[in-house]
Amino acid sequence: MSEPVANQPSSTQAAAQHRRWPVFLVLLIVSVLGFVASFVLSIESLQLAKNPDAALACNLNATVNCATVAKHPSASLLGFPNSFIGIAAEAVMITIALLGLFGGRLPKKFTLLMAIGVTAGWLFALWLFIISAFVIGALCPWCLVITSTMTIMWVMTLRLASIDQALPLPKKIQQVLVQKIVKPGLDIVVLVALLTTLAAIIIVKYGDALFR
Repeated sequence: MSEPVANQPSSTQAAAQHRRWPVFLVLLIVSVLGFVASFVLSIESLQLAKNPDAALACNLNATVNCATVAKHPSASLLGFPNSFIGIAAEAVMITIALLGLFGGRLPKKFTLLMAIGVTAGWLFALWLFIISAFVIGALCPWCLVITSTMTIMWVMTLRLASIDQALPLPKKIQQVLVQKIVKPGLDIVVLVALLTTLAAIIIVKYGDALFR
């Protein structure tokens, strides 16, 4: 005998799951990249702690220079390298992404808290990028990886929160977000625009100094 219709997923739920899976896949990829970048930055921070004059592999020139960025106070706001926080946060996101890929369903409140946390992390990464580009006057390749992956993670997390209707908005508005923004991929357009803006800032400010 076939199962009762009530136990079968509705077409709406199936469609939501279909849209959810690629989000978790992207979250897994960017979380792994962010974890690797944070891990490398942590190792380099320990190297600089032992020897402030250590020659790091990503010290390419005066502009692209990890050591210059790592020695600035903004790189250790809590008294230890920011990358230590990155390792822990990225590990959590990897776990969540794997859970989602294997069919796990996150509670709406958890998805909302995750979106808030990722938003805070993205704003922090963006602030560090601004400090690096306009105050320190040098760029760290691994830091740029984190800024880029956090930007992708932020948009994907908001996409997930919209699909799951976890945002603190009226249900009708959340449905409009899915129909008018998520389905047509307008949030992806915003993501591309954000990444393009970051790249444009770097190119316009530093130009050929990136390669000299």
